[in-house]
Amino acid sequence: MDRRRLHRLHPGRRLPGRETTAGQAVAEAGLSVPDDISVAGYDNTAFAALGPISLTSVDQAGRHMGHSAVRLLLDRITDRRRPTTRVVLSPTLVPRRTTAPPAERGSLPSP
Repeated sequence: MDRRRLHRLHPGRRLPGRETTAGQAVAEAGLSVPDDISVAGYDNTAFAALGPISLTSVDQAGRHMGHSAVRLLLDRITDRRRPTTRVVLSPTLVPRRTTAPPAERGSLPSP
């Protein structure tokens, strides 16, 4: 991804690929995170939380999701006629150093 392509990105647009790939593309374009562009991931791994990276991420409540799935499976095994249960989990944004409000970021450099 080159600087011209990043220049066309607008707030809220997401970069394709894994977080590390996005970070490399931003660095290669000569941009600064979060001054020029914000970067966020969607899995909140331990890697994302490391100090040097400190990637803003969406936590999908994976542990809670797994716990709920096992509980529902065991309930279904115990009583096969049990009605279907719907579980809704809400993801949580974990802000770190790779995002900033648009007002605080500089404008993208010209291509």
